[in-house]
Amino acid sequence: MEPLGATEVTRAMVGVAAVLLLSACSPATRFTLDVDLGSYLQDDQRTLKFDVPTSSGVSVYVLPGVQVDDLAAGPDDDMRLGTRVEIPAAGSELELRATVNAVMRVSNLNTTGSFAPVQVTLILAPDASENIYSDGIVLGTATIPTLAPLVSVDLTADVVIAEGDAAHSILLSGAARLGILATLDPAPTDSISTELEIKEVKIAISFRPYAFFRPF
Repeated sequence: MEPLGATEVTRAMVGVAAVLLLSACSPATRFTLDVDLGSYLQDDQRTLKFDVPTSSGVSVYVLPGVQVDDLAAGPDDDMRLGTRVEIPAAGSELELRATVNAVMRVSNLNTTGSFAPVQVTLILAPDASENIYSDGIVLGTATIPTLAPLVSVDLTADVVIAEGDAAHSILLSGAARLGILATLDPAPTDSISTELEIKEVKIAISFRPYAFFRPF
């Protein structure tokens, strides 16, 4: 199911791209379109509280909504597709680049007991993918080895996609699917009360609309 506001955002992006292409600019001009994917989430999905047991870790799938589940459980049907992002400036002659940024704050709410490793992974997959977590490309990861009691840490995954990268050809197709997976290993001793705040999820698409006018 397409997330709330996705259609409107996509139309706005296409409209902005059209205006820019009609505007006077030099071949060296580069434009950037920013999309706040975090805005697809409801307010109550941005801050999550759950326990990490000793028997099993926890998986948190993000976009188009949020799913909190056992570490061994896969994504639900509506989560395995990720969120669809249309690329209004697809085409190798436009020198397309993109930056994907995700920031999550993980908090150990216990007064005793430390976390085992926590990892956040950015996934990009072709538009036709039926499960981005099995078909997609890992864009980047952010990891903390442990988290002490009553401590909060921001995990930041910041990735630039440029020509020559494995993910670049997916962007050139004109549409892609994006998702985030946060994994928390089983608690080493007692169950750990946890808070996960999704602070930021953005994609910035950069292109040169008149790059193909450069002389040979």
